[in-house]
Amino acid sequence: AGWIKLKNPLWRTGEALREFVNSPMYEANPIVSKMTRSLIFNRLGSWAVMLFELTFPLGLLHPHLTLAYMLIGLSFHCVNAYVFGLNRFTFAWAAAYPALAWVGLDGLGTDTLLGLRASTW
Repeated sequence: AGWIKLKNPLWRTGEALREFVNSPMYEANPIVSKMTRSLIFNRLGSWAVMLFELTFPLGLLHPHLTLAYMLIGLSFHCVNAYVFGLNRFTFAWAAAYPALAWVGLDGLGTDTLLGLRASTW
């Protein structure tokens, strides 16, 4: 997703974020709609999303990075659920987190997750 956004000039300028937030398809929080009037907010937000998406695979290189990326991702999806009313959005993405934990958290010093030994997964 990050590569597709990076190729799109509307994402690089922040215009795509503004259009998405102000789309009649979603009833965005009025405060967030006002924030998108700022070019700086739009650009920073767009680039933050793109950089997170592009660098996400690096989060699997170390257990602490995996945990950080998972927490940032969960926070991002919770904010989207609140701002846009996309409640299922959060649960759909969070469903992938056990797989991320299995791949990336091995070696964090905990050998169990939800009572299951990591070596038996």
